[in-house]
Amino acid sequence: MLEGVLLPSEFDFVHCMISGTVGISIGEDRFLVVLLWDRAEGMRGRALRDWYSEFRPRIENSSELERPQAVYMVRHVWTCS
Repeated sequence: MLEGVLLPSEFDFVHCMISGTVGISIGEDRFLVVLLWDRAEGMRGRALRDWYSEFRPRIENSSELERPQAVYMVRHVWTCS
């Protein structure tokens, strides 16, 4: 579950056939990511660390004008990678 990756009143759904990942909006500011084919490797990998060290700062450092697009792109690229 990722915190703070949605804009107010936003809904998003991501499904990546290549990685077997599904992401869906939950509540007002949470994004649930399910790794269907990873056999718990995500828990041992860098995915969550990468989110907090690289992807989330991209959102936080974007300008207010660019933020909606940055949020959308970062969420989708991270979910599918």
